[in-house]
Amino acid sequence: MWGALFAASLIFPQPYTHLTHAAWYLMRSVLVSPQPPLHFDGKDMYPTPSWYAFALVSAAYTLPQPNLLDYTWIPLVLFCTMGYAIPLWMQILQASFFAGYVHLRPAAACVLVTALWKHVHMCPRTLWAAAALHGVLALFEPAGDPSFLFVSILAAECKYRMTAAPYRQVFYMWIMSFAGMAFDRRLVVWTLPTLTSVWLGNWIHRWQYTDKVLNGNGIYLIVTLAVPTLLSL
Repeated sequence: MWGALFAASLIFPQPYTHLTHAAWYLMRSVLVSPQPPLHFDGKDMYPTPSWYAFALVSAAYTLPQPNLLDYTWIPLVLFCTMGYAIPLWMQILQASFFAGYVHLRPAAACVLVTALWKHVHMCPRTLWAAAALHGVLALFEPAGDPSFLFVSILAAECKYRMTAAPYRQVFYMWIMSFAGMAFDRRLVVWTLPTLTSVWLGNWIHRWQYTDKVLNGNGIYLIVTLAVPTLLSL
């Protein structure tokens, strides 16, 4: 549900996004529940949170403004950054579309941080780091319409809730990328890379239960981002 609400919140304008995120995360840092320890060999083991991961993910999804179509590339990003095997024809097809999309919207490259969701563990220090980063970005944020302020708060809360089940929510965000195409028929061309991701099978299940593997898939993503950059020079 929270993944769907977060994706839906991207449809509406979000004024004072970074300012509201910073304030909301500071408040949440007081209310966040402590993580239960893991019991192993008669000892209590407490997970070590990656305090920077959530800050990067939360900030990257708001630069310069959210766009549902960015999440079309989630399966490609996960398979390349995690090193999973992917058919050659899909690497070429999706990487080509991704290069064109990043050329039109450079901020779409921020979707690469999706891979960090697997390393997010919530604790007060995690939220402090996210609040600090959003606080810095708020200094460069233009003014917005206060009537939509609740949408920014909703987006911040949804990001916080997504840490409980990031795999499922990321899948919902990918599904909701179709909604971004409904606003303009000229965007229908992006349905091709989104639909071909279905051939990757149950990719969200694989991401949840496997670690990073070593192969050359990451090179496709590097080349994909390098091509539009060179064309822009």
